Amino acid sequence: MVAAAAVLAQFFQPSLRAQVVPEIVPPCTPTIPVSGDVLVIGGEDNVGNPLTSAELFHPATGLFSTACNTKTARFESLSSNIPKDTGNSLAGEIIVMGGEFAQVVNGKTVRGHSKTSELYDPVTGMFTAGPLMKGCAEDTNQVQLTDGRILIAGGDKGTLLNTETPIRTAQIFNPSTEKFTATKGQLATPRSVIAAAQIVGCGCANEGKILIAGGADINGKALRAAELFDPSRGTFKVTGTMSFPRAHATASALSGGKILIAGGTESGNSGPSLNTAEIYDPVAGKFALTTTAFPGSGTNMTDFRSNHTATTLSDGSILIAGGEDDTGPAHAQHVGLRTAEIYDPSTGSFTATAQEMTAGRNLATATLISGSGTALDGQVLIAGGEDVNFTTLDTAEIYNPSVQTFTQTPGSMAARDTHTARLIQ
Repeated sequence: MVAAAAVLAQFFQPSLRAQVVPEIVPPCTPTIPVSGDVLVIGGEDNVGNPLTSAELFHPATGLFSTACNTKTARFESLSSNIPKDTGNSLAGEIIVMGGEFAQVVNGKTVRGHSKTSELYDPVTGMFTAGPLMKGCAEDTNQVQLTDGRILIAGGDKGTLLNTETPIRTAQIFNPSTEKFTATKGQLATPRSVIAAAQIVGCGCANEGKILIAGGADINGKALRAAELFDPSRGTFKVTGTMSFPRAHATASALSGGKILIAGGTESGNSGPSLNTAEIYDPVAGKFALTTTAFPGSGTNMTDFRSNHTATTLSDGSILIAGGEDDTGPAHAQHVGLRTAEIYDPSTGSFTATAQEMTAGRNLATATLISGSGTALDGQVLIAGGEDVNFTTLDTAEIYNPSVQTFTQTPGSMAARDTHTARLIQ
């Protein structure tokens, strides 16, 4: 019994440990990817089942192929590339971390939050078990530091009653040691569904620090507060306050170390969605709305949205696509927005793309393609998600920045949302 409990503790919060057995995944014949392919991992299917399946998008053909399954079915997980230049045994691999899953226990469906990780090796095309995390990671974001380490801060701690409570803890994965370690300090405020990005290029006292902005607190309310994580000390410090409370927003690093925080929900985990955006200035340690930071040229977003994607393009502009608009009656969820827009960091303005997406997409992934040696380099793969009818999609599309158009890929994929995706480097 003691041995069994030790194994189950790797997967579940304490309230779930003694009741659920991890899924056993059969072996497969791997597909070996090439540079520029995109690995799409896990998520939920159309009836809410967590997925072990993974697949590869191939820019050379525009088609998807089946990849080997993950070890654990998970959705809302995190993933990150391990840089090739790290010089360690994990260089070039992709790490998948935490997430949530559902299991039937005594006839009832309960959700658990995973402490496990796994590693995808593009050389073998296989997933293998990774190091155990210091805590669960779900409803949060990861930030890859310039030295290759990965910060995971905050998130939710699940319980048997399917409730989720934001946490203050944080951890770092170090590819060189192949271990997760708890940070020395904790967040000043427990928070989940945060926006986070590293400050790079300011040449100021906050150079290299990570901005963690907004999120939802323990009462489910959106936060205006933000804080900075110092990787050299492992500690957090409160910084400026945003103009609006925001959860489910995005954070994008800009040149000069500034960070764009876009959209989100103003009332936590349920609307209304926002059409405002703001810029964090690491020199001043303050936020300013884009309309204020760029007098005469700065604008609000063209649509109200949260749970959208934000992708930095090759020219430094940012593609903001899909998501949901919770500004309707009683903040009803209007999911699967088809609209997309471009943020111009030189003017602080947002403009709608020349064409909308081929489908509304909420909880999708967006990946900038590069290194494939094909015409799709510099374009963006937007995969899966949930449409306006709450249907999980088995389609994907390509955004072409040169003409601002979206084109559905010729091949379909497995229906999935709340998944994760990474470029094969």
